[in-house]
Amino acid sequence: MPSCWGGEEWVDYIEVEFAEGESVTYNEVSMTKFLDWIFTLIETGEISKITRRKFDEKMEEFEEN
Repeated sequence: MPSCWGGEEWVDYIEVEFAEGESVTYNEVSMTKFLDWIFTLIETGEISKITRRKFDEKMEEFEEN
């Protein structure tokens, strides 16, 4: 269930399944920041260039903040 603090919506976790069938769970993530980042990648066409490593690094950043 999402929670909201200071205008940001947070979720307990996001589970992502990658093409190779591996599933990873990222804990306590700001959905506001995550969706903003994903939609920016889509709008700029950068989504096709994202690597698994860069995705993991960004998600770790979202977990820390």
